[in-house]
Amino acid sequence: MKILYFCQLFPPALHGGGEYIFFQWAKELIRRGHKVFVVTQRLKGVKDFEYINSISVYRVGPATEYKGTLPPGLFENLGYVISAFVKGMAIIAKNGIDIIHSNTYAPALPGQLCAITSRKSHIITFHDVYFLTERRFWKKWASQRNISHSITVVGPFVERLILRFPAKVFHTVSETSKKDLSMCGVKKILVIPNGINLGDYDATSSNNVNTHQAVYIGRLVFYKNIDIVIRAMEKVVKKIPDAQFVIVGDGPYRKNLEGLVKDLKLMNNIIFTGRISHNEKVKLLNESSFLILPSLVEGFGIVILEAYACKKPVLTSNVMPLPEIVEDGRTGFTAPPFDSDVWTEKIIYLFENPPQAQEMGIKGYENLMQRYLIERVVDELEKLYIYLLRANR
Repeated sequence: MKILYFCQLFPPALHGGGEYIFFQWAKELIRRGHKVFVVTQRLKGVKDFEYINSISVYRVGPATEYKGTLPPGLFENLGYVISAFVKGMAIIAKNGIDIIHSNTYAPALPGQLCAITSRKSHIITFHDVYFLTERRFWKKWASQRNISHSITVVGPFVERLILRFPAKVFHTVSETSKKDLSMCGVKKILVIPNGINLGDYDATSSNNVNTHQAVYIGRLVFYKNIDIVIRAMEKVVKKIPDAQFVIVGDGPYRKNLEGLVKDLKLMNNIIFTGRISHNEKVKLLNESSFLILPSLVEGFGIVILEAYACKKPVLTSNVMPLPEIVEDGRTGFTAPPFDSDVWTEKIIYLFENPPQAQEMGIKGYENLMQRYLIERVVDELEKLYIYLLRANR
């Protein structure tokens, strides 16, 4: 098969779940003998076309500098949509594409236009429905640093618009997101969970584990709720003075978080690394006692699987669908998103009980092996593509 992906971020801008899973799908599909073409946002200092792991990657639209999140302005997004449609049609004309698959938001627009124009089957991946899970999500998003306030109006409009698209299938990654899509009137929904390539991780336990170190890995945006962990750490260090919380990633909320750390005088206990390489991330996971993911809104949380791959437990908020992936008391803990006392209690427990933390990490690894390997995920995705291709013919 020849598959065309529209995904606004793609390597080397690879720091969120959406672009990560599209990249993993593409690599596995290529390994199986399919051809994959990707239309993504142009990045400053990066070639407009290149092969990445034999994937044909085209970068279009205004060149943007990646800062840990999607392009923040209306100009960049609109430029991407128009240029991506033009490039997509050129790729279809030249290569005879069989299936079109788009990631959420801006990429779904050129994907649907190309599908209608070329009469190809179109799949839209919707990770989560923001306006349902957080009433003031888009206003809060626009309140962050360097984010265009036009997003307050355009964001929810585009989200609702895409949910009305006549795509052949809406793909999502959890039963929770499926329920949200159903509430919005979407009929054709297929759940295929995220997955990772175990070969990209060192699944052996590190001999240099800092039992008093926890790590967060992800974008630094308001809905990741990292504030609650920082406030909990103020109480944690009173009992465990050498406790460390390492925050990996970048984004428009970083300055707010750094200001909070400074106000609470936790500069010696909380470290910001910025964006790091994949190998550095794996090394840091292996050296840490556990992963923390305190999100208020989350479609899945691929980083949980990365922690499991390194046999680490996860402390996460009890916001669905995270409890679907982290079994409280077995592969980690879940906690109310705004109760800093509970976060303090769970962090201290994991720091003070290394054998229990290690056992939880092993259980998480077993869960990963049973449900979330990329090979299993792409088996289901490949079946969907073949079904739609035959139906379209």
